[in-house]
Amino acid sequence: MLAGRPVVAAKAGGALEIVKDHETGLLVEPSDSHALAGAIRELLGNRQLAATLGESAKRDAEGRFGLEGVLQQWKQCIREVAHAKQRFGWQSSTIT
Repeated sequence: MLAGRPVVAAKAGGALEIVKDHETGLLVEPSDSHALAGAIRELLGNRQLAATLGESAKRDAEGRFGLEGVLQQWKQCIREVAHAKQRFGWQSSTIT
């Protein structure tokens, strides 16, 4: 996805968390070779769709997995822990 290429993946496992069907790639049923071939043919036959999905995939991947996105996630996590610490009166020694 970071390469700006459209993704074809099975609707299973981690792909469901990463690929947004018809937004950042195409999802097909697991073990359905005909659906897989059809999705690949669709992208090969529709270069505009392939380009649009690839661009969207790259933006999405950069936002979630690029340095800035990861730093934002860490900052949010730290804010949430600090907020919980204040809210519940946790002492440093109680958090291990």
